[in-house]
Amino acid sequence: LREPSNCLFLAPLQQQVEGIVRPILNHILRGCPIEFGLRWRRNQLKIRNPAWKTPGFSTFTWLGADKATGRHIRGLPSQNMVILDEAGFIENLDKLVDRVLVYLLHQQKEPVMVMATTPSESLAHPFIVRFLKQAQDAGCYRRIRASENPDFTQADKKAILDANGKDENS
Repeated sequence: LREPSNCLFLAPLQQQVEGIVRPILNHILRGCPIEFGLRWRRNQLKIRNPAWKTPGFSTFTWLGADKATGRHIRGLPSQNMVILDEAGFIENLDKLVDRVLVYLLHQQKEPVMVMATTPSESLAHPFIVRFLKQAQDAGCYRRIRASENPDFTQADKKAILDANGKDENS
């Protein structure tokens, strides 16, 4: 919130993104001063920091990538950051990035694209074949195991093992 910016959050399905983003934003912004002028729309939040010297809002938009062409994403204003959650499960990820998302980040001073995912169902998915390798080669790949997450509890671990029919020694 240092200056007005735009951020797009994508998940494989609109239903997923609604269940992920809205609760997180509600939690983060619970104590936000009224001066920030939060404006909620269906899938967008606008924030105005009174400390900014220029007029404008920061806009946080969340969408599902479940429309394979990405046409519903075209036409958005230029973005400073694009976050793809569960990128390993987004259909046609390579086409979405090449034909739509790179143009949203075009002409930004320091554009950021973040791809996060649990293991993809296919080793042939573009996340594995292309984007993972590119991130590794660029030195910007980071792997975080669930067990390295401070919020990951023993109950979480047990639930995962139980769901997969495994025990501690598997």
